[in-house]
Amino acid sequence: MRGPWGGAVAVAAVCGAVLAGAVGCTSDGPPAAVRPSGAVHPSPGGGTPAAGSVAGSAPVAAADGSSAFGKPAREHAAAMLAQVEQVADTRSGTLSVAHYEEKTGYLTWTRTDGTWCLGVAERTGRSTDCIDTEYHPHREQPSLGYTVSDPSGDGWLLLVDADGEELVGVECGGAALEVVRVAGVRVDGEPRTYYLVLSDGQLTGDPVARVRRGGEVAVEPLPKDDDPVAGLPTQSC
Repeated sequence: MRGPWGGAVAVAAVCGAVLAGAVGCTSDGPPAAVRPSGAVHPSPGGGTPAAGSVAGSAPVAAADGSSAFGKPAREHAAAMLAQVEQVADTRSGTLSVAHYEEKTGYLTWTRTDGTWCLGVAERTGRSTDCIDTEYHPHREQPSLGYTVSDPSGDGWLLLVDADGEELVGVECGGAALEVVRVAGVRVDGEPRTYYLVLSDGQLTGDPVARVRRGGEVAVEPLPKDDDPVAGLPTQSC
């Protein structure tokens, strides 16, 4: 399922199936705390945000991420790391594991042409989505977008990007969803931050995103698939 922006996303398959990439509400409920990745990656536009921070946002502490790392996820991620390291267009020093769930490992890296990539490693295979910023340029107004919406070994993943603001939590039907910051990059010379929003199934209804713009917190709809895939689990918001 592909994001709703006006062009196809360029995708490079590393191994196995390629991930297909697949909004009004307000709420006063508590958002989920965003769990930061320990890795911040070089950017297509040059320059690297300091580790543990995102350019243009408040500092974020690096996560130790130790307690929830499942053995299956570690094994799947290690196998994919070895595979991606052998790909000629993987930029040296940019490949790392951004996050583990129990069964799924998430990897990030930058290609030699500056394109940022997300890899998903699980029992059923390995796949990758590389974001072509020609089709996903930096947005002038602070906003959220998404490029990937797909099932994972632990439920459902939504890859969200933030331009000009910081995602600080997501709520679905009064429940806080897990949100993990996986990378800070630069697009068209401006900062962009990528987040994983993890849920039990495809999000339906009106999930709420809480974002920080400067010193203020605002509420906006979370971008997502408007047409869930039939036959796959859903989580109603």
